[in-house]
Amino acid sequence: MTLRRLVFTLAVLCLSQASYAAIITYDLTQPTIIPVNNGETGEDHDDNYYYQQTKDGVTLTAFGYENYPSEGFSDREQVTWGGWGLGVNDDDNSSSSDSYHLLDGEDESILFNIGRAGILTAVQLSEFGDGDDWNLWIDGVEVFVDRASSTLHQSYAFNNWFMISADGDSDVFGIQSVSVSVPEPGTLGLLALGIFALGLQRRRT
Repeated sequence: MTLRRLVFTLAVLCLSQASYAAIITYDLTQPTIIPVNNGETGEDHDDNYYYQQTKDGVTLTAFGYENYPSEGFSDREQVTWGGWGLGVNDDDNSSSSDSYHLLDGEDESILFNIGRAGILTAVQLSEFGDGDDWNLWIDGVEVFVDRASSTLHQSYAFNNWFMISADGDSDVFGIQSVSVSVPEPGTLGLLALGIFALGLQRRRT
């Protein structure tokens, strides 16, 4: 076997083994709201709360906001938990759903981070009714707007984070679960080696 063919075979084997892990589904009806001191002072520290859950060694963290990524992450709000899943407590929102602290308009959003790149594979919303819709952001890019369905079964790759947003006063819902797939830590090296081998093979041609 020539060196060129050997390098090509190595690349194919490494890339074929660099697979993604099984899908991890986070049940957001599990109560794990965490207080954190983010350096703010004053009487109201509601926005110092976030949500965190670890499953299969991968930690999902959720932060609440009252603005979109395009407007910066300046307006932090408290992530709230209930039997419906996650919502946002905006003290300025006087809507009838505020007692449940759902995502209910006012540009309320929840940002999800798993500390690594991955693929969002599914979303399940709760308390979702006629006229409700939602937006999805991936790494600062708005992927879609006004999705009028409580479920999502499509794959969206992200490098850092994804965000689920409500954008109108009539939108009222909670986030019941999200599912992600992440690379197996051991296969990242295989992926890098495969890419390197392909590059080496191309240089020799």
